[in-house]
Amino acid sequence: MDSTGGRAFALSNLRIIGLSNLRLKSIARRAFGLDAERLVRRQAVAPLRSLLFLCVAVACVAVAAYGQFEAPPEATPVTDAVRFEVSESLFTAMALINAAGYDEDLTSPSNHPARNWVRQQIAAKNPPIVADLKQFYKDHRRDNWQQELSQYVSFGLVTDGPPEFNPLFVWNEMPPDTQELRGFEAYLRLFHAEAKIGELWRVVEPQFEPLLRTYQPQVADTILKANSYLRNPTSGTTRRTFQIVLDVLGAPNHVETRAYDNMAFVVVTPTPEFPIERVKLAYLHYLIDPVVYRYRESFETKRAVMDFALGAPMLSQGYKEDFALLVSACLVRAVAARMEPMPTAQRQARVQDALEEGFVLTPFFYEALVAFEKQPANLRYYFEEMIASLDVYKENARLKDVQFREARQGRLVRERKVVELSDAEKMLEEAEALLYEKKDYPGARQLYRQLSENAQNRSIQSRAYFGLGRLSVLDRQPDLAIEFFQRALEFNPDPATEAWSRIYLGRLADIQEQPEKAVQHFRAALKVPGLTRQAADAARQGLEQAQKRLQ
Repeated sequence: MDSTGGRAFALSNLRIIGLSNLRLKSIARRAFGLDAERLVRRQAVAPLRSLLFLCVAVACVAVAAYGQFEAPPEATPVTDAVRFEVSESLFTAMALINAAGYDEDLTSPSNHPARNWVRQQIAAKNPPIVADLKQFYKDHRRDNWQQELSQYVSFGLVTDGPPEFNPLFVWNEMPPDTQELRGFEAYLRLFHAEAKIGELWRVVEPQFEPLLRTYQPQVADTILKANSYLRNPTSGTTRRTFQIVLDVLGAPNHVETRAYDNMAFVVVTPTPEFPIERVKLAYLHYLIDPVVYRYRESFETKRAVMDFALGAPMLSQGYKEDFALLVSACLVRAVAARMEPMPTAQRQARVQDALEEGFVLTPFFYEALVAFEKQPANLRYYFEEMIASLDVYKENARLKDVQFREARQGRLVRERKVVELSDAEKMLEEAEALLYEKKDYPGARQLYRQLSENAQNRSIQSRAYFGLGRLSVLDRQPDLAIEFFQRALEFNPDPATEAWSRIYLGRLADIQEQPEKAVQHFRAALKVPGLTRQAADAARQGLEQAQKRLQ
C-alpha cells in the first residue's frame, strides 16, 4: 500500500469510530501534513457499515492527536483489532433459551422489542424440538439468573455458528461455565433448522444498526484514550481481537466479559445507558493482562501483599487465588482513574473505591503511574521497572488499617428446585435397570417399545431405540439391531447415545464384512462432541480393526 493509500485507510478507520470531520482534519494535519485534508473531504460520503471495525492500528494516529510518545526501536507495530460484532450463534443460543424457559425481566420496558417478537414467532412455529429444549433447560437451571444466562452466553461465543455450531475448542478446554452443557451444540443445530432461526436473524439483524450508531462514539473515544495513555501496551501478536457483542434477546442491563485464548468479548444486553465504564475496564484488561502475565515471575516474591485481599468480602475468589490476575486488575483500575481528565478528588475517590473492594495494589499503581507518564516508553517496556519499585513493607503499612466493604446484594436469587422426573423418564430408568442390572430382557423390551412410541420427547425415543438395538444384539439379530440403531440416530440423540449407536453400527458392519462402512461409522463416532474416554477408546479400537481388514 502506498503512502496515500495508507493515509486514506487510517483516516477511513478514524471516521468509522466516530470522529467528526473537524477532528479528522486536525489529526490529519498533525499526523500526515496539510495535504491530507483532501483525504478527509474525499471520504466524507463514506457510508457507516453495519459491522463496525475499530482497528487499533490507527492508534498511532490518535497518539499524534493526544501527544507525541516514543517507543523503543524494537517495538513491533500493533495490529490488534477492536470491533463491534453481532453474532448469529449467540442469537440462536439466546432464542433457544427464551423458547425453553428463560423469562428473566420479561416485562421490563428496557427489553428490546426483538425479544418479544422472536418469542412469538417461535411459539407460532411450535418446532418439535422445543419439548426437549425445555427439559434440557430445566435440567441445567442455576441458582440465579446471572449464572443461568452466563453459561449460554459463553457457549454461544465459542461455536463456529450455523449450521453445525461446533465448539471452537476441544471439550476439556471449553469455558468452565459451559462444562455442564455438554451436547448443547446438537440442540442448537436442530433448533436452528426446525425454528428457521436463519430467517428470524435476517429480520432482526438490521435492528442492530441504530444501536451501533448510538454506542459507537463513546467506544471510539475510550479506545483512543486508552491506547494514547498506555501507548498501546500489547503482546505484539497479530491475532488478538477485542469484540463488543450486542445481544437483543437477553434480559436488560447485563454486561458479560470473557477472555478466551486470543479473543476477548464484552456482551451487552439492552440498557438505557451504555455501560462504557465496564467496556473501559474490559478493554484495559485486554491491553494490560498480557504485559502483567509476561512478567509474573518477577513479582512472585511480593505475593505477601495478596494476604490483605483475602479478607475482602466483595472481591471475587479468582483474584484471591491468582496473584497476577489481582495485580493486573489493580493496575487496570489505577489507569482508569488517571487516563481521563477529572478533578483530583474524583480520581482519589475511584482509587479508594477500588481499594475497599479488595484491589489492594490500586493505590501503589496510581502513584507509580505518575513516573510512567513522565517517561517515553510504553507500558510493555516500563512495567518491569514499575513493579520492581513495589515495597512490600510500605504497602503493608498502607493496608493494615483498611476497611473493606461488605459484599453487595446480588441479583434475584431463587431457591434451586429439585428436578422431578417425568413418567417417561422414570420408565426409561426402569427399562435400563431391567436391561443392564437385572438382565430381564423381555421386561426391558416391553418398556422400550412403549417409550419408542412417545412422540412428545424425541430424546427419550432415541434412547429407547438404542435399548432395543442392544437387546437385538444380545438376541443375535444383527439386521434388526442395525435398524434400531439407525432409528436412534434419527431422534435427537444425546452425545452418548449418538456415539454408542455409531460404534455398534460400526461393529455390526465389520461383522458383516463391510469394513468401508464400519470405518465410516467409527470415524463418525469419534467426531461426536463430548465423547467419553470409554466411547473414544471403543471407536478407535474398532476403527483400527476395520482399517486392517481393508489392507
